[in-house]
Amino acid sequence: EALEEARLAVEQIVIPNGQPVELLPRSSYVRKMQHELIEHYRLKSASFGEEPNRRLRIFPA
Repeated sequence: EALEEARLAVEQIVIPNGQPVELLPRSSYVRKMQHELIEHYRLKSASFGEEPNRRLRIFPA
């Protein structure tokens, strides 16, 4: 579910619109998997916020 959220954000917003996207807060393990997915698209991502509301932001290339 969290990986699908990241994939849809990349394919429907970040790549076509060139806009950064902030995902829902996730555990560190899930964020790690999301970071790896974002790298697959050759995009940049960063975690921010404080636990338990730490989340990923995806940046356009």
